[in-house]
Amino acid sequence: MLTTIEPRADFITLSPDQTLLFASYSKQKSYHPHNQGWLKVWRLNSGHSLLVWEWRLSGYSINQMAVSPDGQTLAAVCSDAATRLWHAQTSKFLRAIRPARPDAPGKRAPATTVAYAPDGQTLAIGGGVNKPANADPQDPNSQSMIQLLSARTTRLQHTFFVLGDPAVMRFAPDSRRIAIGCYTSIENQVAGRRAWGAGGYVGLWDAATGQQGSRLQKSEFYQMMVPGLFFSSDGSVLGAVGAELALLWNVADGSIRTRPNIGGANRPGSVALSGDGKLVAIGSGVGIRIYDAQSGELQQTLVAKGYITFIAFSRDNIHLIAADFQGAVRSWQVK
Repeated sequence: MLTTIEPRADFITLSPDQTLLFASYSKQKSYHPHNQGWLKVWRLNSGHSLLVWEWRLSGYSINQMAVSPDGQTLAAVCSDAATRLWHAQTSKFLRAIRPARPDAPGKRAPATTVAYAPDGQTLAIGGGVNKPANADPQDPNSQSMIQLLSARTTRLQHTFFVLGDPAVMRFAPDSRRIAIGCYTSIENQVAGRRAWGAGGYVGLWDAATGQQGSRLQKSEFYQMMVPGLFFSSDGSVLGAVGAELALLWNVADGSIRTRPNIGGANRPGSVALSGDGKLVAIGSGVGIRIYDAQSGELQQTLVAKGYITFIAFSRDNIHLIAADFQGAVRSWQVK
């Protein structure tokens, strides 16, 4: 075991060098003026719990976090519509970003997801549904705002819109494209009548222009959960995992590369692709399953005691780092 952290974290992420683990905690998973929680940072490879720093959250919770490629800045999208930045190494609070809604002057856009470009130049913030206050939340034409800011100055560089509510974003390794997984309503035929149900889709956009790129085959999912998106290290493969389905696409033409069979995975909560693009790891309530990224065949099963909420391959692709809901952080050797 690498270390233990406090259990029941809302969200977990690692620094790029995999030496620091960031975890957020809250009593309530939404905005509330009396909500309290913590942002805590642990050092890995210590063999015991080594808390580096912590920050008390007052009146908001953290929805998602991302660390800049140089490991210096932590960005967190919060339930009070702000994206907050800290110095990742020292806990110094830097600033709060509250994007304006272009469709509602004077109002702020709630943020739901955040990502840094690998070149360190751009910070992407997604959220802020661009629709009237009285719009039907199940309206399939509702759009959300993606804002690209300078990572250094946080000055707004570009804005574009996507259908639905963005849940997760990942930049391609060359920072030129951004993949976004969104929750949205999808049409279904129920008992011979048209009905709308919860769903989602994955798309690719040009990070400079906001234009949607090559369409991904079968990229819409019914009752989709999007715990994670990932690119291969060369950017040629994009993968996503839904509640009962995993797909890997060839980025060049949007064709399906493989479809790992994750049946019985008990609602995947985390996903990772090895740096060499050969293996896909999916964490859930039954442990971790590792698949061949080319064939989709199951290669290895790792049994864990708790629900896996975070996984990542080590930089040498030899080990897998995983955290469970009970607070155990372990490292497994990949066969």
